[in-house]
Amino acid sequence: LLGTVPDTPRFRHHADNPLPFDVVVVDEASMVDLPLMCKLSEAVADGAQLVLLGDPDQLPSVEAGDVLAAILAAAGAGDALSADDADALHPLLGSMPFESRPVDADADGLRGHRVHLQRGWRQDEALQLAPLAEAVRNGDAREALALLRSGRLANVHFHEHADDPLQARPD
Repeated sequence: LLGTVPDTPRFRHHADNPLPFDVVVVDEASMVDLPLMCKLSEAVADGAQLVLLGDPDQLPSVEAGDVLAAILAAAGAGDALSADDADALHPLLGSMPFESRPVDADADGLRGHRVHLQRGWRQDEALQLAPLAEAVRNGDAREALALLRSGRLANVHFHEHADDPLQARPD
């Protein structure tokens, strides 16, 4: 989207050559690292809206920064940014309703707001990764290993002493 420039860390779209869109939607935003999020936010034109979709409880990006989780933590409790934060982010958010106004007050109803989905649809009873992912996110190696060794996670197989886990996989 930003337009890579071969053999450089620069992109075609940046603050002086912004993206030509009114709305930019980024899925899997929890996987975006800090340098890339910085370049993306600079490339979003003033007055355009940046929508970040993702799971802040997912494992962070491979590179530096847990940006989505940090943005949500900085926004504080509740479902809307404070007026001061909204003013600071005005170039990305545009004008927006504040907490005192109903969310559907105008066409900009969700600007500066977050929506938290209550159910993950990627897993079900057939594959239980959530407890393992939580232990890894928390840096709790003992709990992660205990879960893996317990055999309690549906369709999760731990091959602790196998040189090649694909060869040890049960049929």
